[in-house]
Amino acid sequence: QDIWAGRSWPGKKGGNPMVVRGGYNCRHQFSYVNPDWYEDDGEETEVFTPAKETIKEQKKSKVPNVEIGYLLTRGSGKTRKAYENDFNAQLTDQQKTIVEKYGKPERIINGKKGYYDESKKELSAQLNAIDKVRYKGAESTTKGVRSFVIAHEYGHHIDYETFDFGFYWSNNTAAFVNAIKKDRRAFKGKSFKDLTGRDPDGYYIIDKEELLRIKSDLAEEVQVDVFRKGVKVASRPVTQLKGNGFGEVSDIIDALTRGTFRQDYSMWGHSVKYWRRNGAVEQEIFANLFSIRHNEKAYNLAKKYIPNTVIEFEKRLVELAK
Repeated sequence: QDIWAGRSWPGKKGGNPMVVRGGYNCRHQFSYVNPDWYEDDGEETEVFTPAKETIKEQKKSKVPNVEIGYLLTRGSGKTRKAYENDFNAQLTDQQKTIVEKYGKPERIINGKKGYYDESKKELSAQLNAIDKVRYKGAESTTKGVRSFVIAHEYGHHIDYETFDFGFYWSNNTAAFVNAIKKDRRAFKGKSFKDLTGRDPDGYYIIDKEELLRIKSDLAEEVQVDVFRKGVKVASRPVTQLKGNGFGEVSDIIDALTRGTFRQDYSMWGHSVKYWRRNGAVEQEIFANLFSIRHNEKAYNLAKKYIPNTVIEFEKRLVELAK
């Protein structure tokens, strides 16, 4: 009605806009819209519905849900609650205790790009994040699996917030750093001199056969149809993850290989350049373990690949919960 009263166009018909619906030769329909369905930018809100097994686990929980919805920079009440539910579904009772015990971020963004900025105490993670095969301007028909991005980015916050000011616990604690080195060298591989001078133990490269074995645990090659604007444009083989949280486990292996697992084996992870950043390996492994702690399948795979690191991680959680 506001638009109708404030604008004019050729063929506009007089009268009530809900009756005349536009003007001469117009064919319009109206449908009800609830503002709670949309974000401030007009994007449709996605609301997370926990799986039956997740709901069952939440009912057994003896620790109240953590409230973080009020930290979101924008979104309807419904979206904030959905975000909060998604976060709590990604936490164990022990983790809820830890999150409540320490300071929360200053602000949280429901954004497609996941990150944690310690200088601003700002966290960005997408509600209902899915690890799915995508192409430029197109998308495959694969359903995808759950990615625990909110808990992952919050894991970075816990790693930073609970240690000496200005430092992360993960890459400044010898036991955790050495556990990662030990787990990396437990795989079949070769050791080389570290030309950067940063690691006197040398640079260790995991063998191809080991990485292919891990890849077969985490993913499979499938043929999928690719669509662009609703029209099928191709059919091609892709790497598809087998389970929820397996993208985070893949990122752990990518950290051990410093990016080659993603680059050479079409798996989930970061760029080779990213892993060159000081502390990146330790910080990402900590955040990934924090994000999959609630998921038995994904966490058991992590325990299989990096058992010593998991032990140090669990020691840290016990310490923080106390």
